[in-house]
Order: sequence, then C-alpha cells, then structure tokens
Amino acid sequence: MSATTTVRQKPESVESPISLPYSRRFLISAAATFAAALALRLVWIHYWPRSIESEGVYYARIAENLLAGRGYMGMREVGKQLLYPPLYPSLIAAVLAVVRNSELAGRLVSVFFGSLWIVPMMLIAGSVFDETAGVVTGMVAAFSAPLIAISGTVQSEPVYLAFQAAGIFFALQVWPRSKLASALAGVSFGLAYLARPEASIYVVLTALFIWWRGRVGFRLKPVIYLVLAFGLTVLPYVTWLSIQTGRPRIEAKSVANYVEARGWAAGLPPGQIFFAVDPQLNEVGLSNQSDLAMMQQTKLSSGKVLWLALHGATKNVKSLLTTLLESRLFGGALFVLLVGIGGLSVTLDRDALARRGFLVVACVASIVPLFSLHDFHDRFVFPFLTFLLPFAGYGIVRLFESVKAILINLLGADRRISFLSGILAGCTAVVIAGAVLMLEAHTVSHLETEVRLQEQDITVRRGDPFINQIGKTIGGFHLQHPLVMDANPAIGFYAGAADWPLPYCDSDTAVRYLAKIKPDFVVLQSANAAVFPYVAEWMAKGIPDPRAILLATEAAPDGGSVQIYRMHQ
Repeated sequence: MSATTTVRQKPESVESPISLPYSRRFLISAAATFAAALALRLVWIHYWPRSIESEGVYYARIAENLLAGRGYMGMREVGKQLLYPPLYPSLIAAVLAVVRNSELAGRLVSVFFGSLWIVPMMLIAGSVFDETAGVVTGMVAAFSAPLIAISGTVQSEPVYLAFQAAGIFFALQVWPRSKLASALAGVSFGLAYLARPEASIYVVLTALFIWWRGRVGFRLKPVIYLVLAFGLTVLPYVTWLSIQTGRPRIEAKSVANYVEARGWAAGLPPGQIFFAVDPQLNEVGLSNQSDLAMMQQTKLSSGKVLWLALHGATKNVKSLLTTLLESRLFGGALFVLLVGIGGLSVTLDRDALARRGFLVVACVASIVPLFSLHDFHDRFVFPFLTFLLPFAGYGIVRLFESVKAILINLLGADRRISFLSGILAGCTAVVIAGAVLMLEAHTVSHLETEVRLQEQDITVRRGDPFINQIGKTIGGFHLQHPLVMDANPAIGFYAGAADWPLPYCDSDTAVRYLAKIKPDFVVLQSANAAVFPYVAEWMAKGIPDPRAILLATEAAPDGGSVQIYRMHQ
C-alpha cells in the first residue's frame, strides 16, 4: 500500500504521532534485504580487499590509540588528530576490543552500516512512492557492486550514509507534524555529522521544509525539536574541538581543504603542498605538521575562500555529472534513465509531490560540500545515491507498469493476455535492472581498464598487497614503537609503527631533517621519485648519511623498486 494514501487528515489542533505506514510484509522484506546484504558484504571483505585505504589508516590507528589509552592520536602522533570526527574511529575501537585487528574492525563496522543504509533507503522509497518501489530499491542496493564495495572499505562513508538516510526518512515523517520525527531526524543528522560534518546541510534544509509545509502555529515546535536534538547530539564534539583549538569551531576539515585547494590553485607541486620543509627544518606542508599547528597558522581569506568555492563548484559539479552519466561504475546512462523514469512519473497528490520535491532539493543541496574540494573522488557520489536510488527503484516499477499497459492495449485485456503481459513486462524490468547491476559488477572487477574517468581516486580498488608486505617486513624487526619515514602511511600502519612523511626539499636539507626526526626506518619508493626531488638520487647512490644502512631492495609490482633503510642513531 502506498504510504501517501494511508495518512488521514487530522484536525489542526491534534498532533499526529510518528508512525510507519507500511505493511508487515514490507517490513519483513526490509529485514530480509538487510540480512542478505550483510551476508554478501561479509563474503566480499573476505575475498576483495588486499590493503587498507589511505584514510582508513588514520581511522584505524586512532581506534588503536583510543583503546590503548593514548588518546585521540593518529599515525603521526604529533598532537591530536583533529581533522577526523569521532564516531567512526570510536565504533572501530569498540569492535577492536573484540576482534583485536583494527583493519578488520573497521571493515566490519563499514559492512554493518553499509548494509543498514539500505533499510532507510527502502523506507524512503516506500514513503515517497509505494512499497513495491521500496522493495525494488532495496534489492538493487543490496546487489549493487559499488555499494557492496564501499561497504567493505575502512572509510567513514558507510556510517555517514546510514545516518544520513535515516535522517532523511525521519524528515519525511515530519509533515504530519510529529515532534518525535523531528527529534529523530535531528539525532540522525547529528550522528551523521559525527562521521562527516556536511550532514548539517540537511538540518537547515529540513527546517526550511517544515516551515514551508507546516501550517501557521504548527511550524515552530518541530523546528525547535529538530535543531535542539541535532545540537545536543553534536555538542560534546564541538565543545571538545573548540577547546583543543582555542577558539569556537564546528568542524576542522574545511581548513585542510582550503590549504590544499590554495596550493593547487597556486600551481604548487603535490610534494610541496603536503610535505614541504623549509631550510630551517620547519614543517610547512599540510601533512607533516600537527592538525592544530596547521589550523592555527592558516589565515582564511574571504575573497580566496569564495574564489576557491566557485572553482570547486565548477569543477566538481561537472565531474559529478560526468561520473553519473558516463562512468560504468554507477550504471551510467541506464541508471540515469531509470532515475528519470521515476522522477518524471505523474502524480496529482500534493503530499507526494512535496516529498519528491524534498528528495530532489536534498540531492541538489548535497553538492554544496563539493565546493570546498579540489579533487573529485568516486566516493563523493555515494551520498547522492540515497536520493537517486529510490527514484531508480520507482523507475523500474513504472517501467513494468508501462510495458504491461502497452501490451494489454495492443493484445487485449482478457485474463490470459493480462497474465502473459505481466510476465513480459516483469522480464523487461528485470533485464534493465540486471543490466545496470551487471555493468556495475563488471566495472568493479575490471577497475584498471573499465573506469572511464581514470583521473579519479577510485576508493573501491582492491589495494596494494605489496605495501602490506613492506610494512610487515619492517615489523619483523620487532622494535619497540618504531618510527618509519616514508611516502605511504600504510607502510607504518602494517609495521605497527608511528609514521612520518618524507620531506619535500633538497637532498642536503633532507639529510639534516633525518637527523632532526630520528626515524628508525626510511622507505624509498621509485614510484615517488617525481614527488620528492632527491629520491631517485638516493635510490641510485644510497642515502648520504653514515647512519643509513640498506636492509633490503624489493621489486615492486609496477616495475619499480622499494628500498628499506635502517637508521642507526
């Protein structure tokens, strides 16, 4: 039964309680879909990932340090890791207490929440369209290869997406003026914020829609409940962050995005942006100083922020649209076609139109966080799928209904013809939906050759087991809390060591910097010779420091090589 036909009009003075206008069969389908998705994703993480993701290194190490009582410290251990919100690493720490492996703990958290994400998507489709659309949306999401893949990564996206979708669902329930729905939306968006702060845009959007849809005299209370629930949920984190930085702050990542974008806009090489060291051996790069130092030293210019936002908007909106339309990773034009069919379906129900409008506006508003980013990654597409997949699910339903109606009009409306028309229409819908899923699956299994936008950082890659091997080779020396200097923090992670990046500077300054930092190991990779000016020379002639002893040279899968040095202090 459609959710839009089950809400009865009540007198204006009566508060409508929150309810789930779904049949028991639909709710059982949602639970079964979650269970199937969870099982499929557990199998996926057993076979697919070969090394931890780049940001996952920091989340996993924060969790390790939290559990060990060392505080909110990341790989670099130079002050607290302020750039990463606390929900995901805290969940990893909780699971880590049981499984004793932070990478596995991170993947298990992502698998659970990546599977859970499907449930509010089904409820959204059932609320905006009908239960059939909800079931179809759930089936497509459960078997979608990129959704399976992102659910197996050590990234904050799955946790964020589950609470983002839950917040959107509860926001859709506010229209009967339920204060409880407003509060649950605020809490959900607050938890999403604690994974990724861009969730705050949905609080503003929901408040505006409550004010627009609500009647005079019944607008203020739901908005207050929404904002208050969100504020109380994020208050401990915002208070902690403000204390740590010495000034009021609601998040920290935007400062890092500003510094990075400013460097790219100035035409600086990546090594200088992230790893620069001046002749006085001061760290002046984005990634080789503490988060606190970086934030305190960065002076935001309003004009520069606006210019970078416009640049980011132009570049990233184009990349987003190109990815959805052209990249086979998300189904390409076939997926967009299904979204269009669902979105353009006609309805005269004002409530249904308002709900669809809310999803469309929320989808468009999700573009705003892209304004602060210089590079576009495939994982930036996933928040949009919370809104697009329900439309695609309904598009499949409408495709079935349209094909069946056409066949009946052409062949007749007797019982046998109607039955055969339903079978043919069902086959057509299954073939189209299956084509989207097969296209996605083929692309995920052939990422190196099939992804059209190769300039993107593809989050769902399998990872490099060679990095894992190098780290474990260093870990085999069994030093107590060693420090590894390299260009890839995953090496230090797998070595069980603290990590520090190689400096971007000339060779002489780099040697003096080694004496300052006193690493136990230095790892040089030929793949990074273009990033650090001295790496090619050092790999050919050795590190010009008598304390550096070459332990091993390994051939890398890309045809290059890796050298591991022991630094004797």
